[in-house]
Amino acid sequence: MKLILIAVALVVVSAVRAGAAPQWFREAEVYNGWYRAWDAKVVADKMAGIPLVVGAPPDRKIVEAAHRQGTRVITYITLYQFPLEELYQDVKLADHPDWIVIDAQGERARSVFWSSDNPGWYEVCANNADYRKAALAYIRKILATGIDGLFIDNAHPPMQCFGEEFGKHKHIFAGEDHLRPWQDFMREVVRTVKEGHPDRIVILNPGEPSEFHRGLADGIMIESYICTHASKTRWHNWDRILQWAKQWGDGPDQIVALSYIGYTSAPAREDAFYCYACARLSGFAWADWYSKFDDYKDLFALRLGKPMGRMHRQGPIYYRVFEKGIAAVNPASDPADLVVPVKGCDTAIDQFSGNVLKLTDSVLRVKIPAASGRVYKLPG
Repeated sequence: MKLILIAVALVVVSAVRAGAAPQWFREAEVYNGWYRAWDAKVVADKMAGIPLVVGAPPDRKIVEAAHRQGTRVITYITLYQFPLEELYQDVKLADHPDWIVIDAQGERARSVFWSSDNPGWYEVCANNADYRKAALAYIRKILATGIDGLFIDNAHPPMQCFGEEFGKHKHIFAGEDHLRPWQDFMREVVRTVKEGHPDRIVILNPGEPSEFHRGLADGIMIESYICTHASKTRWHNWDRILQWAKQWGDGPDQIVALSYIGYTSAPAREDAFYCYACARLSGFAWADWYSKFDDYKDLFALRLGKPMGRMHRQGPIYYRVFEKGIAAVNPASDPADLVVPVKGCDTAIDQFSGNVLKLTDSVLRVKIPAASGRVYKLPG
């Protein structure tokens, strides 16, 4: 009997690990996020053809409108911080001061995002049973609308909490540091989201992935991937981009990359194609949070299909062949030539320019500009 129970437990645990991310999510090449007002018109005008959009309100009518056009939608939440005096996620933290993380001096721990523009936010303790119970109740309320899962922002552990030592509250894991309780909480959230609905997903946004996040959820975000509103240049160099690809590409943890386009001196379309191509080389899904969407919205309609192998290098160019196209990046400071056989094809489309390329002997021969990404669509 004990062996049977252990086996059942193992099945349950394996069913909610990141390796069990639903197929639709693993095959999503692009996704997006919308933090402005939602209604049926916005869903139809802005989200048609996009497999997943982050930021949907927990509103059954909105969810149903999205589902009718084949778009899955997930709700934004944070489990890291709450404002003290405002009703937020069905909770006013001032009514539950015992949920707040207590620092080593016995003081309430301010959120790392506390500033003059964003005052009054405090870290909440993932090792507190009452806080967890309230958070899970709120999550179940969201799920009751038919939403397809959660996007958990600020997905990093709060600081070490000394609430038990100072007599402020009890901890579930007495004597533990802040890491294990937070991981345990995330697993409990994932179990709650997927209960009876294995196709639902949870995406964590820690800013960028770390080993600490591996295996916790369906997806992990790299925010400000290459392009960001905080820099006038592409702030991730090629070595960093390759490092992420090697560490996280094509693994059981689906990486979702988010680039904010329109903040560098380069044309928005150039930056978008560079970020998109880097993401596809790496096996990551890509989004822009609608930053300059209309300048390159064709990327969100593009479907390259399954990869036909891993990333290759030819001179300074890195490229990857897919069922329906080729993504290529030239990170060098000079233009470079790419020559790739494409069996059975006599034409290809340069997605950036829209030009039809005639192929000789089923070989793609193109010159890729310096510091550029390009995509070549193949027939089929």
